[in-house]
Amino acid sequence: MERTKVHDPADASYTLFRAEDGELILQIDTYGSGSRGQPGKKSQTIQFGHDGLEQLKGILKNIREE
Repeated sequence: MERTKVHDPADASYTLFRAEDGELILQIDTYGSGSRGQPGKKSQTIQFGHDGLEQLKGILKNIREE
């Protein structure tokens, strides 16, 4: 199921770290919004390695060009 509505704002943080193999990882954590059952609790974590970051850069570049 695809969601196409705008979600309520939520807090987020990011961390850059190196995996055991030395690859740089971008980790984005989101936290429950005030309307959730446990506001402020970490709800999702997304990690991007080299390939994922390259794909993300391409997506952002395409958005900027539209």
